[in-house]
Amino acid sequence: MCRIALTNGGSDLEELLGDMQKAGGNRHVESWKNGETAMILNRFAVTSERVAVRQYPLQGKRYVLCYNGEVYGHAGRNFVDERRHESDVHFALDVLEKEGIEAFLADVDFQGSLLIHDKAHGIWYAVVDQLNTAGCFFADYKGNLVLASEHAVIHAALEQLGAPAHVPINILKNGTYLKIDRDGSQEAIAYRNDARQVYSGTEYSAAHFERKVEDIAVTLREAIRLRIPIEGDVGVLCSGGLDSSIVCAQAASILREQRMLDRLRIFTLGDTQLGLQSEENDLRNVFVLMEHLGLDPARHLHVIHPREIAAVQRYLLREKVFTARPRLITPNPILRTQVRHTVMMSALLGSIVRIAPNLTSILSGDAADELFAGYNSMRSGVQNAEDMRRNIRQKLDDFPLNDAARISLSCFHGTTSALHSFAFPPNRGHPLEVRMPFTSHRVLQSLRDAHPDYVIGKEQDAVLSKYLLRKVGKAIGLPMSIAMRKKIPFNEGGSGNRNGEPNASERETASLYCSTESLRRQIGTHEASLRRLHILDADEKLDQRSLVAKHDELALYLAGFSAGLGRLLNGNAFRESMPDSSYSTHTMEQEYVPAPLS
Repeated sequence: MCRIALTNGGSDLEELLGDMQKAGGNRHVESWKNGETAMILNRFAVTSERVAVRQYPLQGKRYVLCYNGEVYGHAGRNFVDERRHESDVHFALDVLEKEGIEAFLADVDFQGSLLIHDKAHGIWYAVVDQLNTAGCFFADYKGNLVLASEHAVIHAALEQLGAPAHVPINILKNGTYLKIDRDGSQEAIAYRNDARQVYSGTEYSAAHFERKVEDIAVTLREAIRLRIPIEGDVGVLCSGGLDSSIVCAQAASILREQRMLDRLRIFTLGDTQLGLQSEENDLRNVFVLMEHLGLDPARHLHVIHPREIAAVQRYLLREKVFTARPRLITPNPILRTQVRHTVMMSALLGSIVRIAPNLTSILSGDAADELFAGYNSMRSGVQNAEDMRRNIRQKLDDFPLNDAARISLSCFHGTTSALHSFAFPPNRGHPLEVRMPFTSHRVLQSLRDAHPDYVIGKEQDAVLSKYLLRKVGKAIGLPMSIAMRKKIPFNEGGSGNRNGEPNASERETASLYCSTESLRRQIGTHEASLRRLHILDADEKLDQRSLVAKHDELALYLAGFSAGLGRLLNGNAFRESMPDSSYSTHTMEQEYVPAPLS
């Protein structure tokens, strides 16, 4: 996991891009330039610790390569199995040189964004994975192309170029690459349609459903295996919910088979005194899982108390959200929960690095809710299978604007910022790469012939979301209480803070950032966008009452503009109807229930 950028057109942006992307780890900016095009890499060594500084971007006879993320395998060749390459970059370049770019992209198993230069033809490629999990944004102003992992970096570059506010920032769509020819012309080309083809199946039967359960279980287990580091500690983020418990259980099983169970380290946020019922309390469910898996909490489990990170969260809100140059605002800041989760995740990952300074990557269950319709908003208004299929694909299309952006910002910039707030020695603090097995293109491909109605089921008169994945959990041996546990949002199950409730720290820092009077002066011209993004209801007036009641949300919206939100809106990064913030704790009045499987 690194930060990558590219600039084309002769603009002097390399120093700005390199400086903005510094965030712990290897602080030396590594770059390669050909003519007026330069690729910039701020490296955090995850699988390349032994590779000397300034060895990247990596050059072969035909291609130059660098990327933000990890390459796990290609067409039966797997990095963790070969063990003969200095890093996964060397592994990827070996495949690329032998196969060529088209064959390489057709089956490369990776998480992140790639920058590739074809030396012979003078062509540059910026490639994102099937869900654009690491972020990739670009803009072009007067022939100056700039591309980077974070939209805030693009916004700063456009400001340095003197670009007017209407010049847009564009997001590279899931499974797409941007081809930049020798003359600077650009074309976005879809090379991987996995996310657009999930749940295309028409067969709907009990027998086919069971085959899909087995197929997904096997495919996901292999994705998890390939994402376990070759050596060192194996970290897992576990909330005791369905998604992370599947990842945790399979990682433990794989390590046990390899007689390396002592490498497993499980991290959770929780408090035994939350006073929540067992189903809602993450920590209680993690203990249930540990006992079921035969794992000793004293050896494998690290519990981080919400009080331990409260001060860090306040620091991040003040210094990285409500500030002149925000860095922890996702491309979709209209969901207050996104910033809330980004800040909490950053503080949590910072604590993990303090506990385990040698840990460089950690496994998570993220993207399962998008893939298996875990959010109530995905089922709201659904009347038939086609509605369900459309909503899942739409949510996957939104992934780089929402949870993927939250994770990418948290694990790189947020983690090191959290460590700085701890006064942690800079030479020891580093980012922490979050690996998401559910985002594997092979997992998406296993869902191609699944029927969309498989994600909803009914048992004992109860309608169950994520039905297909629950059966996968049951098949691999999860306790029933976890396999059937309802979705509990990250902060709710771990800290007891409700997404729908005001947060004192957020309101305090928002008020310091922007007074009510200042808010009144600035916000009036944004009323149409506020309604479009559902910050204001259709008939809600932008008066004194709403300025006070929604001060933190409106201030967050303005902070988003400081991070480039306005340019993203101009670039149509947002749908006309953005996803709402309905979570599983909200009871749905009516639900679509498919016909029973036969």
